[in-house]
Amino acid sequence: MLNKKEYLLCVELHKELKRRITGKIFITINEGTLIVNIIAGKNMHYTRNINDIPRMVEIDNVADEIEYGYRRYINEQYFVKKEVEIWKNISNLDLDFTLDMRSLKHLMK
Repeated sequence: MLNKKEYLLCVELHKELKRRITGKIFITINEGTLIVNIIAGKNMHYTRNINDIPRMVEIDNVADEIEYGYRRYINEQYFVKKEVEIWKNISNLDLDFTLDMRSLKHLMK
């Protein structure tokens, strides 16, 4: 069970994250560890645990850290991987992409 201070921290943090992040946000504190779960889509699930809550008294600092980690996770999971998959597919095609100037002029018409 959350005490009053922990409950207020969770409510304020939820309000701040909701302003910054689109998705379902679940926040709880379990044995002194802040646990934030963000579900932003079918396969987009992010969890962040913060152990040192007393040091981070400002909600903005906690929200900044969570938002940074979430954005980094999204970029790594969904953009970098997709780009690597595209390049792997292109390299597997085994095509010759050398074009001479006449071919380029023809394509640009």
